[in-house]
Amino acid sequence: MPKEIIFNILVLFSYVVIECLFSFLYSKYKYEIIFAISLLSLFVLYLITPAYKEFFIIPFIIILLVISYNLNEDYKKQKIESSFLPKIEELKKRLEEDSKRRQEIFSQWEDLERDMSKTFNMFYMVEEINKNLSIEKIIKEVYDLIKNTYPNTIKYIGLIKSSKKETTSIIEYPEHKEYVNKLQLNNITKDIVIFGDFNIYVFNFSFNGDELKILIEYEPLKNDIEFLEFVDFIFSKIRLTLRRSILFKEIEELSRIDGLTSLYLRRYIIKKLQEETIRAYRYNTVYSVLMIDIDFFKKINDTYGHLIGDKVLVELSKLFQETIKGKGLISRWGGEEFLILLPYTDKKTAHKIAEELRKKVEDNKFYLDSFVINFTISIGISTFPEDGIDFNQIITVADSMLYEAKKLGRNKVVSSVV
Repeated sequence: MPKEIIFNILVLFSYVVIECLFSFLYSKYKYEIIFAISLLSLFVLYLITPAYKEFFIIPFIIILLVISYNLNEDYKKQKIESSFLPKIEELKKRLEEDSKRRQEIFSQWEDLERDMSKTFNMFYMVEEINKNLSIEKIIKEVYDLIKNTYPNTIKYIGLIKSSKKETTSIIEYPEHKEYVNKLQLNNITKDIVIFGDFNIYVFNFSFNGDELKILIEYEPLKNDIEFLEFVDFIFSKIRLTLRRSILFKEIEELSRIDGLTSLYLRRYIIKKLQEETIRAYRYNTVYSVLMIDIDFFKKINDTYGHLIGDKVLVELSKLFQETIKGKGLISRWGGEEFLILLPYTDKKTAHKIAEELRKKVEDNKFYLDSFVINFTISIGISTFPEDGIDFNQIITVADSMLYEAKKLGRNKVVSSVV
């Protein structure tokens, strides 16, 4: 075989061996170790070459150059990496931090948008609540607002008006709670009262010298700060509306309640008579009216004085309220006259109620100051529709029956048909 061919084969073989060895070692060792191993490999290759060693110097030089080139490239690469890799890593770290920060900002932006939307909705709903004058409607709408925002949390809301000694009024939703009277509201100074297996949040404010409390019953929460802040926000925004509505309710009460007897005024009971007549027409029902007058009331005033006469009216009104209870509406018709409206009551039943009233007054002794006073009442009865087809006729018939009772000697109950 010609020497040239052997030479070429030897060079090619050596190059392939060194390159493979270099590639294999490069993944595991530093370039100094690779260089030493490469020289050792070349020396071994020189020793095992069977002949023509004089030609080995050329491939040896070539292979050395290849190794030197590879090592030089590797050295440059490592130098570049050692110089720029920390900066690259720092840039990558910054990029990751910036990306993370961007995600946080985006998440905060979404939370902010959600909070803003929630706040705007709350303001809108509070403004809608503030348009109401009915205190009952306000309490219900506040309950609904809290219920929609925190489902399964709120159980009860009540507006409690209390004086120094007692609870004077309760407006509540959705139902009456027995614990309202057990809480000893006048002694509550804390914002949150733990009562049994639930919590009660108390929001206090005053109006015209009265202490007002809003009670919120809610399920205990792991972190109820957000819930209580939400409730505080609502009540702080509707505080003026609550006061306005309470004032409106008081004025409305004054417009329909007699200041002396606490019974309905004449104009209010006439309105109710109109409504009851329409209802009776529509549903084919009946109602009755009792017209009542105190017998010889002028004699009471002349004998005991007008102050005692006023107290007689007050005590008699209380007796009427205790007897009638939920059966009808009682009004002071004028002076010493009273009118009682009994819905869904026929004449026979009305006569029994009137007789019960007459008998109680006759048997009762009224202790007023240092006096014990006995007196009687006369009662006239009329019933819709048999005594008239409108409320004016019903009133007229009841008045005429009262006049008839007085003609018959007073202390009587008289109706057209019994």
